[in-house]
Amino acid sequence: MMTPEQFDREKKYQAALAIARSLRDNGIIDDDDYAKTEAILREKFSPLLGAFISEKLDIKRFLRKASKESLAIENLSYSGEHLDGCACV
Repeated sequence: MMTPEQFDREKKYQAALAIARSLRDNGIIDDDDYAKTEAILREKFSPLLGAFISEKLDIKRFLRKASKESLAIENLSYSGEHLDGCACV
């Protein structure tokens, strides 16, 4: 059960995070800036639920970034040469 103070911190955290998410979704800030903002907000408000939600979002952000990088790699044409000492597969 949350105390009124904890609930207030959670509410303020979620409101501020919603603004940051909107900025990211509209292309005003990128994923890295969003992650930095989220970390600052977590430190400032110490949310109970937000910390758990944040961990889930970190996993989603990692997967989204990995997916973008994977697509970029797939779009490269493979010449059969070694890059940086590593064999391309």
